[in-house]
Amino acid sequence: MTHRRIVCVSIATLVSFAIGGLLAPWISRAEVSIELIGPTSYVVVVGVIEDPDPIPRLIWEPVRDIPPSLVLNASGANREDGRPDGVVDPTSGRPVVIWAWATGADHDIALAEWNGSSWANPSYLTSGVADDVDPRITAAPDGTLWAAWWAGGSTPTVSLASRAPGQSVWSVPTVAAFPGGPGRRPSPAVWQGALLVAFERTSGSTQSVIVATRGSSQSFSEQVVVSTTRTAPLDPVLHVAAGRLWVDWKHAPGTIAWSEFAGGSWGPVQTVPWTDPSFFGEHDARWAVRQAVMAD
Repeated sequence: MTHRRIVCVSIATLVSFAIGGLLAPWISRAEVSIELIGPTSYVVVVGVIEDPDPIPRLIWEPVRDIPPSLVLNASGANREDGRPDGVVDPTSGRPVVIWAWATGADHDIALAEWNGSSWANPSYLTSGVADDVDPRITAAPDGTLWAAWWAGGSTPTVSLASRAPGQSVWSVPTVAAFPGGPGRRPSPAVWQGALLVAFERTSGSTQSVIVATRGSSQSFSEQVVVSTTRTAPLDPVLHVAAGRLWVDWKHAPGTIAWSEFAGGSWGPVQTVPWTDPSFFGEHDARWAVRQAVMAD
């Protein structure tokens, strides 16, 4: 039997989306595409799952029989590009998608925007020998877009770039100087006018989820949300919705955890079950976190 599941996100309510990290063995294919439902109304299709036999394991593999202009980065599966993240530009009302483009020797950060009738050709925020991976993107209330990613090596670095409202040119990427040292897998958000970046950092035998806030002098301050003995990636993700700010992460096998910011500090760690390690299982667990935050 073949099972099929499609995740669609309304253009009116889209905050961010991602197609997992490493795919579980039973995930076969995932695409990013547009589903047109009227002259100016559409949704973003952010994932498709099937379980044919034999099971391929492909990200960016087109699944539906639709015009090529509606599918983003159809050749990404052949290159083994990294997972996408996306946001709706508040100025244009159109989705912008960012991902790590595999060049063969390393990755560069690619970005593409829906222009109303098709996906624009990708542009690149980075080039060179650094292996730039795991980008995430967010939109500030004023329409500014912020992107963050990291590069590995002996000392990992987190880089940031921004685009002003209504503009097409991105700033030159800058390396974020966090006071406590380097980080990995950053997630940006804008809260009460300030840029925040969540990331993970290894210290001895523990990993920590840290949220750094950029002040008026452009320097960062840090708050440690939690420390854990988990050695696998924590993948912290910042969320801002309905006047709430929280961060969730992979806390332990079978557990997604979160903490909400209130009264100037991060609150107690709370958890939800995460028994399905696939993209859809992670999506459902993080969605359960959102529902718990909003219900509080």
